[in-house]
Amino acid sequence: MSNRHWELIEIPLLVNELRVQDVWHSFKEGNPALKGISFSLPRATMMAIMGPSGSGKTTLLQVLLGEIKARKARIMLDGKDLGANMQVFQQYIAYVPQDDLLFANLSVYENLYYKLKLCLPEMKDASEIRKRIHNLLRSVDLYEQRHLMVGDVMNKKLSGGQRRRLNIALELITGPAILILDEPTSGLSTKDSESIVQLLGELRDQGKIIISTIHQPNASIFNSFDRVLLMDKGGVQVYFGNSEAAFGYFSEELKELEDFLAKAKAEAENAEFFFDLIESRDASLQRLYDPEYWENKYRDFSFLQAIQYDSTNNNHEDEQKTPEKIQTELQKYGHSLPA
Repeated sequence: MSNRHWELIEIPLLVNELRVQDVWHSFKEGNPALKGISFSLPRATMMAIMGPSGSGKTTLLQVLLGEIKARKARIMLDGKDLGANMQVFQQYIAYVPQDDLLFANLSVYENLYYKLKLCLPEMKDASEIRKRIHNLLRSVDLYEQRHLMVGDVMNKKLSGGQRRRLNIALELITGPAILILDEPTSGLSTKDSESIVQLLGELRDQGKIIISTIHQPNASIFNSFDRVLLMDKGGVQVYFGNSEAAFGYFSEELKELEDFLAKAKAEAENAEFFFDLIESRDASLQRLYDPEYWENKYRDFSFLQAIQYDSTNNNHEDEQKTPEKIQTELQKYGHSLPA
């Protein structure tokens, strides 16, 4: 697989860590939107946010972008409060929405040119502008299409995958350290979806933090993400951790599950398994595991992780407990440890 790392834009700020702690938010009518969401991402990390409709994925993105002020939240960039320094940090955080932000009557090159002129008005040298846009086009594999008119739904010139890559390129103009995307693979073919995620992986390898909501990715796409945040209805955090460890986290529930198709998906490490399990129902269509169950399970898991971390530091041991080992320890306490 070729690597399309080009010199895009010098990034004056490299974020070494994004730390999100205890994000709570409610809608106006009082219904919970986010319940204590917490995670930490070092630089050069790519995280998928997954969950059923109504689980607060988009609301969480809006909080991270500063579009919504959460009722309670502590969001830190390298130890500095994001909310208190939003004007400083905002230029280093880019957002790619699910909907197109393209001008149909402009070429691929012109879309980037006018975005650059708008965002970087201090850049005057024509040759520097041209070089920067050409490098960016190569990085998103659109250099050959640079003179094509973008077109619209009625007059398509670019494929769905090409349009999505152009939307990403528009947000790379300013050289963000953190890139946030809402369903970047939605509506795309498997091949185009994998191409988009490959591009995101290359951006991660350049040192960026990538955060993306994603809907039912195949195994190849899911395994491209370093971390996964699983959510349930009402903004409940089901799991956060390494993607490769996510299936093992649900080993106990998998033993109880009578859905053979879901079990087959788990064995194949198909991420659809998470959706099947989180909202799995019995013969009377009642949920087997309600949001409160997942909330308590993750609370206990986090608690034991904290104990493990302290013990590891105190004993200078490097061994990392797997979710299966932590599950065994949880059973000793009957899943009743305090938060």
